[in-house]
Amino acid sequence: MISESDAREIASTFLDSEEFDLVEFDAGWRIVRAVQGRGATSLVVERDTAAIVSFPSSIPPQRIESSYVDVRPVGHRYDAEN
Repeated sequence: MISESDAREIASTFLDSEEFDLVEFDAGWRIVRAVQGRGATSLVVERDTAAIVSFPSSIPPQRIESSYVDVRPVGHRYDAEN
């Protein structure tokens, strides 16, 4: 299990930027980028796995936060290997 500071470091490395905020929820942290266009994907740093998971814009951020277990299969996982 990772901490918020770990999640921030993972997100910063993945985005190659410090311009984002983290929104904590049960499964981890949703990354909110400073500049995010319409139709952008949502990104999550999972608390248990430390993986980044990307969700299509068709999944609203509120649904990711409230029903993560249900929407997780739709996401694409990025980890050290990919």
